[in-house]
Amino acid sequence: GQFLKMFAQMAKAKTVLDIGTFTGYSALCFAEGMPSDGSVVTIENDEEIATVAKKCFDASVHASKIDLRVGNAPAILEDIASSGRKFDIVFIDAD
Repeated sequence: GQFLKMFAQMAKAKTVLDIGTFTGYSALCFAEGMPSDGSVVTIENDEEIATVAKKCFDASVHASKIDLRVGNAPAILEDIASSGRKFDIVFIDAD
């Protein structure tokens, strides 16, 4: 986790795409390493797992930086790509 935080800091990242949320640990670590106006978009396919991650996000002081998207990752990625949004870091931790 500390590596992800440090990586975000070294890259001076303001936007991160995290594919595969699971418990939300990586999204939280990235958010911790980003400035207050940074944002992490994290994608999780499983609604039950996303519910657990959301609780963790909500309990964090960095909750405002995290945008949890639940559903089919390829479809969500297509929507993000078509919007023209760009990311400083893309972290793929999914099956």
